[in-house]
Amino acid sequence: MRAEPLVWLAAVLTAAALACNTNEPTKADASSATSAAQPPTPAAASGSASAAPAPDAREPRTPNELLARGAPTFVVGTSGDDLTDKKLRAQAELVRSMLFPAAPLIEDTKIDVAAGPAGWPKNPVVYGGPHVNAALAAISRQLPFEMKAGLLKLGRDTMSSDTFVLITVVPGRAADADGPGYPTFLLYAGTGTPGVAEINGLKHGSDGFLVGDAFGAFMRGDWAPDGPTGKVRPLLRVSQEREDLEHNDPVTLELRTKPGKPAGKVRVWSIRAQPNADDAPHRSAVLRGLESAAKKLGVEDLPDIDVFLYPSGELKAKLTGFAGDGHAVPYARALHMVKAPPGPDGPLEHLAAHEGTHILTHGAWGPPGTPLLGEGVAVWVSGHYGGKPLASFANKEKAPPIRALLGPDFRRLPEGETYPRAGLFVGAAVREIGLPKVREHLFGATAATWDAACAAAGTTPEKLEAASTASR
Repeated sequence: MRAEPLVWLAAVLTAAALACNTNEPTKADASSATSAAQPPTPAAASGSASAAPAPDAREPRTPNELLARGAPTFVVGTSGDDLTDKKLRAQAELVRSMLFPAAPLIEDTKIDVAAGPAGWPKNPVVYGGPHVNAALAAISRQLPFEMKAGLLKLGRDTMSSDTFVLITVVPGRAADADGPGYPTFLLYAGTGTPGVAEINGLKHGSDGFLVGDAFGAFMRGDWAPDGPTGKVRPLLRVSQEREDLEHNDPVTLELRTKPGKPAGKVRVWSIRAQPNADDAPHRSAVLRGLESAAKKLGVEDLPDIDVFLYPSGELKAKLTGFAGDGHAVPYARALHMVKAPPGPDGPLEHLAAHEGTHILTHGAWGPPGTPLLGEGVAVWVSGHYGGKPLASFANKEKAPPIRALLGPDFRRLPEGETYPRAGLFVGAAVREIGLPKVREHLFGATAATWDAACAAAGTTPEKLEAASTASR
């Protein structure tokens, strides 16, 4: 989360019903995010409500409704630098390959924006905000929100950070003085650059819009007509509180793998710790895990990372919506972990290495093309799964072939089978062709491009399967 103010630490937004309430907004310190009940000022309203016909009741309102209309067309931004464009495309390709392998994927420059809605493909699913997507930039004055690098304005709320994401079905617009108009489309965008790392991992589908932060869903709501003027505006249904963080100060550590190289900042937050609790051993374990992951991956350009430690899995699930001992939020560069024994080479250190790998690889390598490689690299880096050394899972018992695990079967089968299998496969691939080729060719490959990726790496799927089998 780098040096920007953590908006969700400073602003407590109360849960809001569709009807307006009369609560006064909580003081926001350095943030300008406020309660949706606060009367708008002209400056606040200018970037979040746009003149347009009221949304057609027959048009889809949510992602689930839009995707139910038929196969989507994925639209990826290309107005960033080469790495940004690669990451945007890889995130869209990951979703397409898993769910809609026959769906077309086009670049933003292929849309004839000046032609209005007729210039767009059917059922557009757009990746990237106006700062990284040329099509979005061309219609930015008509959009019912404002987004650029480090900023999201939605209604009367201004969120200044590069760690927010927005998932929304944008209601279609006709041409007017502000622009040529556009059809209804589904948007995945963030205030980061490109800001979409694992954005599809947020639980969504039934909301008109969802704003996510490091904890998951921050705001949920719908677009609604704004009186007789024909404007559309956001109506919040739920805004999460972040009171646990408002009264909690992190301890900042330095993440460094080589002398003389820039250090990344690791801010560790102890959530609801006991008054006299000493979390120094846990912070040290987290730092050791992150350092070991960075060294094993060969990552030297280290990001700033926020780590949230919980006393129990129940509290973690309550505050984030995700169960389990740990999970990563790559678009916000955040890790959420339940405290475990913090001794050297212990469970918490291994968990930090695993979850930290997701943050480090997204920043340095880009999104994985399949869950097999994304989780496989993380398990390989940590060297453990479920508290056991990865080597203990090596056996000659029949295991699913790697080609089958490149697709949806990876999530369908028990995690206790697929994760160790993935970690062992990555280890075998690293020994067979080396980490640089795994990084450059295999990590971002999808099921559809797997054969070509293996060829580019100087091997074949059969050779990698054989190497993996021999290692078990």
